[in-house]
Amino acid sequence: MSEPAQDVPGEPIQVGQPRSPFKKFFLRGIVLLLPTIITVWILVKIVGFLHENVIQYVAELVAWGLNATGLLGPEAYQIVDGKLLLPPTVDYLTLAIAWLVSLGLVALIGMVFGGFVGHRIWLAVEGSLMRLPPIRFVYPYVKQVTEFLFTKQTLGFRQVVAVEYPRKGLLSLGFVTGKAMPQIDAHLNADCLSIFVPSSPTPMTGYLIFVPETEVIYIPMSIDDALKITVSGGVIKPDLLKRAGSRRDSSDESDPEAKPDDGA
Repeated sequence: MSEPAQDVPGEPIQVGQPRSPFKKFFLRGIVLLLPTIITVWILVKIVGFLHENVIQYVAELVAWGLNATGLLGPEAYQIVDGKLLLPPTVDYLTLAIAWLVSLGLVALIGMVFGGFVGHRIWLAVEGSLMRLPPIRFVYPYVKQVTEFLFTKQTLGFRQVVAVEYPRKGLLSLGFVTGKAMPQIDAHLNADCLSIFVPSSPTPMTGYLIFVPETEVIYIPMSIDDALKITVSGGVIKPDLLKRAGSRRDSSDESDPEAKPDDGA
């Protein structure tokens, strides 16, 4: 009677084809470089747009102003077809001044219209713009996105929480915006919180719900980390989760032979 064939020790059974080192390193390089490349590309596009539509006109005004004040000698420029042509050195100088002037104007507008009177004037201007049909369909959404990106304090988010929504057994990430209305508390006979449940991947929109405080799960996480999770649909993990995962992985690797205690 023949003995059954036995596996030869030292020859692991391979399932599928192993990934080549080149492919592994290439994908790792893409993961490392792509965010930087996309960020630089976006910044270049923004700077190019501002330069073509704003800065070059401010630079021309600066050049004409320098010429009018006599700071530019006749040998420093030429006028061709009504345009002031400057040598490269002076041209770079006017561009730098134009950028500084533009940034100063933006800060000045923020200071003037950020006060009580200026804010009232700006609201009146916005009200007039909103009466125009083409603008009222675009401006509110652009304003909402801009405020979401640059004025976090207007969101009023205080704490990251998890609530059972849209039904029991499912948890949704939300932000506490404040206490609920007294009518809600009286109806539910409990102290309730106003919670904004953002949509994914556009957290600028979402749902306002009122939940008893005893049913709210508080999450030790910053608003920024929670927004990262929401925008990415859970793909991007915040640093808090990454650190927890790395600690768990390192503990597993440190004792690979560890086995659960069976009481023996």
